[in-house]
Amino acid sequence: EIYTLSLHDALPIFDSTLKRVQEMGLRVNDTVRIMYNIVPYFIDSYHDGDYPIPLPQKCPICGDNLDYLSSTIIRCQNPNCKGLKLGAIIRHAEKMHMVGIGEGVITKLYDNEFITCISDLYDLRKWDDCIAQTPGFGYTSYDNMLKSVDTALANATLERFLGALPFNDTDEKTWKLVVNTVGRDKLIKSMVDGSFPEMIMNVG
Repeated sequence: EIYTLSLHDALPIFDSTLKRVQEMGLRVNDTVRIMYNIVPYFIDSYHDGDYPIPLPQKCPICGDNLDYLSSTIIRCQNPNCKGLKLGAIIRHAEKMHMVGIGEGVITKLYDNEFITCISDLYDLRKWDDCIAQTPGFGYTSYDNMLKSVDTALANATLERFLGALPFNDTDEKTWKLVVNTVGRDKLIKSMVDGSFPEMIMNVG
């Protein structure tokens, strides 16, 4: 569907379209046409607004400074930002192919303090009945959650697991190159004996 909206009123729902805003040179109070297909998409603008839309400089979650690596890669500089931590867990579950454990489920677990970091995903059994009795879950969904985590871990390659960790600008493909270069056994040994950082720095 296509709508005509005041950009000033619509801005709060367009967190993922910053690049498009820049490409079109949109201004505050522009009237725009928008097509909705899961994510809102700007079609065109009457350019009847007042002044260029300023780029946000502060993280909307914690208020710390944003680091603009590009128009599509923007990171909060606060390592303790709730948004960064929650985002890292959501990305990990997605990259590990944890079926049924999406953003909504993880956010609810995070808000109820059942998980605070990636490793907590693998330790959900310590909560036993607590998660199952939390509104919105139940015993069936809790059991399915445990099975999904177990299956994802059992089926994951080393490079997939490493690619799902919050290392900036690395993914499964990058880690596959590292594994092939270093050797799987040597890489795993370095992770166990604590020499992993030094070993990675000397890959050549």
